[in-house]
Amino acid sequence: MDPGLKEKGKSKEAVSFWKLISYSSGGEKCQMFCGWAAAIFCGLVMPIWAVMLGSLFDASVAKTKEQMWLETKISCLVIVCSGFLTWTMAFTYFSILLIFAEKVSRRIRVAYLKAIFSQDSGWFDNIQQSQLSARL
Repeated sequence: MDPGLKEKGKSKEAVSFWKLISYSSGGEKCQMFCGWAAAIFCGLVMPIWAVMLGSLFDASVAKTKEQMWLETKISCLVIVCSGFLTWTMAFTYFSILLIFAEKVSRRIRVAYLKAIFSQDSGWFDNIQQSQLSARL
């Protein structure tokens, strides 16, 4: 790390979440909230699985053999469907949030590069060639 970047006694300040989000457009913010909603929905399925697993165990003490098979089939069907739904929601939220993050990070990189090129051109004479790409 370049010692000129950090003054003694001062630490780097982290950029706030809301400052990073300010680089996104309205549609991208909607995309972010849809991704969060899919993630929340994906997380809510786990407690449902616990309840359905309990009903699957309860089916083993049914009164008749036919009733036991019917309750087991229903419980297994619900668990398989909720598993497929969980996989779908996990894929959806991961994809949506990944696309959102790529768009915002690209916009931030472009803004950073524009800010670098608007600075004093003499700065580029004093650094090594690989430092600019490493800082980006």
